[in-house]
Amino acid sequence: MKIRQDSIQIEVYTRDQRITGKVHVPKGGRVSDLLNAGKEFIPLTEFKAYDIGGREIRFYGKLILLNRASVVGIVPLGEELLESSYSDEV
Repeated sequence: MKIRQDSIQIEVYTRDQRITGKVHVPKGGRVSDLLNAGKEFIPLTEFKAYDIGGREIRFYGKLILLNRASVVGIVPLGEELLESSYSDEV
């Protein structure tokens, strides 16, 4: 049985790197669900790892497993970023 998944583009910050790539969550899931799952490692696909300033690619690849303890922050990019709790209504 195949589980349907969504891919979400994210930007991850560690103490000395900025990493972009995709996380995969169950259909309709969120990045926060992945973080709250309690697993020690976060799989990130199609990734690029930059220096903390974001100017130089240090390495890249198809898969990296990030230790949650090394993650300082995560920013969802793309469609999830467009969802907002703010309203234009006054």
